[in-house]
Amino acid sequence: MGHSQSKGLSKTRPTQKEEAQIASRPERTGTDVAKRKSDPPPKFECQDQLCETCRGTLASLPFQVGTGGIERDVAEIKESADAGCHACAIFHANISLLDDFTSVFGTKARIYLTMSEFLSAPIFLVPMSITPLRYVLRPAKDLEHLIQPVAIDSNTGSKLSINCAREWLRICSETHASCRQERERGPSHGYVPTRLLHVAVPNDPDTIRLCEKGDIPKDTAYATLSHCWGLVLQHKLLTTNIDQLTQRGIALSTLAKTFREAVGVVRTLGIDYIWIDCFCIMQDSADDWAREAVLMQHVYGNTHINIAATDSSDGRGGCFRSRNPQIIAPLKMDYGEPNGELYLTDVSLWWERFEKAPLNRRAWVLQERLLSPRVLHFDSDQLVWECNELTACERFPHGVGDLVPPRLSLRGTALETVLRSAAATGLRGQEMVDIWKPVVRAYSACKLTKNSDRLIALYGVAMKIKDLLGCEYSAGLFGRDMESQLLWEVDDTKTSSRPETHVAPSWSWASIVGPVSVLPQWDQTTNEEITRRLKPEQLNERVLCEVLNKTTLGTTPETTPSASREALQVRGYLCPMFFVTQSEAAAWKGAAREFRADDEPERRAKDPWIPDPLPEDNGDMWPLRVSGSGWSRGSGSRVSYSRFYGDPRTKAVVSSIRGNKDASFQAELRYDVVPEHRTKEQRWLLPVYAVTEWEAVDIFDMDMYRSVNGLVLKMDGGESGQFKRCGIFKIGSAQGFEDQWAFWKGCQRFDVKGGVKVAKFDKVFVPDKEAKTGRIFFQEKNRRRQYTFSVA
Repeated sequence: MGHSQSKGLSKTRPTQKEEAQIASRPERTGTDVAKRKSDPPPKFECQDQLCETCRGTLASLPFQVGTGGIERDVAEIKESADAGCHACAIFHANISLLDDFTSVFGTKARIYLTMSEFLSAPIFLVPMSITPLRYVLRPAKDLEHLIQPVAIDSNTGSKLSINCAREWLRICSETHASCRQERERGPSHGYVPTRLLHVAVPNDPDTIRLCEKGDIPKDTAYATLSHCWGLVLQHKLLTTNIDQLTQRGIALSTLAKTFREAVGVVRTLGIDYIWIDCFCIMQDSADDWAREAVLMQHVYGNTHINIAATDSSDGRGGCFRSRNPQIIAPLKMDYGEPNGELYLTDVSLWWERFEKAPLNRRAWVLQERLLSPRVLHFDSDQLVWECNELTACERFPHGVGDLVPPRLSLRGTALETVLRSAAATGLRGQEMVDIWKPVVRAYSACKLTKNSDRLIALYGVAMKIKDLLGCEYSAGLFGRDMESQLLWEVDDTKTSSRPETHVAPSWSWASIVGPVSVLPQWDQTTNEEITRRLKPEQLNERVLCEVLNKTTLGTTPETTPSASREALQVRGYLCPMFFVTQSEAAAWKGAAREFRADDEPERRAKDPWIPDPLPEDNGDMWPLRVSGSGWSRGSGSRVSYSRFYGDPRTKAVVSSIRGNKDASFQAELRYDVVPEHRTKEQRWLLPVYAVTEWEAVDIFDMDMYRSVNGLVLKMDGGESGQFKRCGIFKIGSAQGFEDQWAFWKGCQRFDVKGGVKVAKFDKVFVPDKEAKTGRIFFQEKNRRRQYTFSVA
């Protein structure tokens, strides 16, 4: 499983190879390119209509690697697409659907189409730092088994499109073993929801009727609907109209367009019942909603098919869309020998755009999509099929193959299969990385109308994974390898926030509103945008603390599917942390005297970390960061201190003893929200694990080193021995081990107060230092002291 985190135009940057390619290309204008063509290749044939510019450029494309290209403004491409150019239709469909394209580039923006040796054709948009469009040229033999030469007409609700959906459903139902409903293999055998809408009322095709569970035949096949509610919902089930809906029914003509068209699809597929949330859950009964919300694992897990109105933002949008058939069909070109027949397609880009569709940005829908054995999406320009064994669309009805990278596909393999594969590696955390990391990544980036729904809207998926793992679950974390899950990371501290209503403890990622990444230590093994990656087995994660009550989490009265107030009982080390001020560091013997402060008004106006106006006396300026080399707890003439102005990955100067040079070290601090950063109060560092990382030496080589990672905690008042999370930290560098050793000395003074207890435990990893190299290593010992405390 993977996930897609689509980014806006302003955040997408070219690779180093692409930047070099751009830099080496001579500057030219659109007029020049049209005239400056190389000699045509011996052969170029294309049966589809092409404009003169596209025909000339595409004819020479494989022979001008890194130099040839199309260069025109967007308005010209649109005009050409409207006139029937197949290539321009594909180009413009993607350009016009990118976020904020018009506002960023306008209609005069130019695009460049170039080639690389990997037969990928990126489209570069001015300004050059942005490369959001990537097209692919593939040999015909790689794609033709995925393409079915059938007609594609101008509407996604046509008979041709629905017949394609019927065929997907038939193949899946008859041949996909892993897609069989839970009723055939699980404890919910024969499951029927509390209520269903009957869409095949005898002798009354213009009416649908609400049916209670007792009136529905056992083992009835039913469909479900995923849709966006929008601001106004015209029809819904209430305590005051349930008798009317069950007795007289609902006139089909009065329903919103999305519901009418979904009913039509279900009838065409030969299914008599459909579950729609607003009609099958009482919307004015908190008790009914609470009962039904926890049943989503069964409702969607047992559906025969989930219909998704993917491109509609509310009920008025409907399921079906008019379209230009040329956008759907890949462009086939024959270059003769030695290149042969090639297809130009944009499937990877199209999939990223699909993930950003209105429905797929809705948090509740993510679990509907993951739990359903099969999903039929009605997207903006084609139907899309998702099940455990096939991801397909009308362009590639036999599957998208490897055209959609794994990181972009949210599903595609049964959870059971993923778990078996992950368990076979024997690596700690691999199961969570494969099945939970992509889910949280996608879910936390989705929108919720009520932040209080952050846990309940994912509860069905969590319960299914919990059952498969056979462990406890609480507030977004699982009992298995729970310590590794504690160090989730906020994407952007400046935009993240805490929910106004309590949802989850501070140790849970659900306590944050905004995108988060769980198990970030694995990112250096999975990031497809970097060429040098660690292998998973090279991480060699060493857990340095223990959650003592993880086997009972989720079973106490303090937690419900909607909220949790459970506290973790932890044993481990604690290091007091004080920020070092400028005046303190300046007084250290041998310290560098060069201090800088960010005093630009524009920076202060944009950065919530910088006080405005700056204090006249910078002596108490904090926290400090270090630039330059030669840092050794304040010494070194090449070191300069400056304001720690908010970069969450900047190393700050801290000390385990207030103002003490010998107890100082650098720590990479990443706070969860802005208010928790701007405080001088003492904090505590809880080391959670040590892991292997790497630093680049040059463009070819890298140095590996061990870093210590953990939680930044604040004491939760009184003498209770209770803390709350406010961020995470990392200490370590390939340049030396002084910082880590200063940190570990602070951990082992055992002088933390506030109700924190000290006890002796067995199987404690005790840090030590090699005499010659200074390298830190751990030895497992018994009867060694550690703190015990709680994290709320």
